[in-house]
Amino acid sequence: RIVIDKYIYDDTLTPPFNKIDTIVISKNDIILLMDISDSMDDIDASGKPKIENAKEAATIFVNELSDCGDQVGLVSFDQESLFPENLEQDLTFNKELLIGPPGVGAITDLEVSSPSADTAIGAGILLANERLIPLISDARADARHFEILLSDGKNTAEQCPITNDIPFCPEPIQSTADEGTPVDQAADSGIVIYTIGLGG
Repeated sequence: RIVIDKYIYDDTLTPPFNKIDTIVISKNDIILLMDISDSMDDIDASGKPKIENAKEAATIFVNELSDCGDQVGLVSFDQESLFPENLEQDLTFNKELLIGPPGVGAITDLEVSSPSADTAIGAGILLANERLIPLISDARADARHFEILLSDGKNTAEQCPITNDIPFCPEPIQSTADEGTPVDQAADSGIVIYTIGLGG
């Protein structure tokens, strides 16, 4: 975290400054959960495919992150969850690796998956949990931990519903958790999940 002491000038004091506040800027560890199931290729009210609106929103968000300690990662999902191969680490401080030009930016290169792919939101959350939870007890323990889900629908993958126990999730998802849902696992670990619905 970054600690900033706020002072006000006061010429009656020696030295002529009076500390009035301390501002703490927390670091953030964030994973964007991007739905790439086939319905994300549908055109919405904006006249563009929903996946393009999701990528645009994610790009704006990443651009707005602080350069003072925020790091971000990406998990995409359809009937399974995937971690981009071009990211050398689970999370990165290098925005270019996410929103850079084609062939560089993982978000830029996202494409909708094959037709009829299910939407396994639970599998996506689980993979994000597996990336974030180790950071909570490691060197990034003082950071805040978030997952931001961008999707146009509900979980439709029967093999890994959000409401099912984690051990029922399919390969390649693995977990050491004994019980609970992916959402429970996140909540118990202090991870906050925000959802952004796409459609219309």
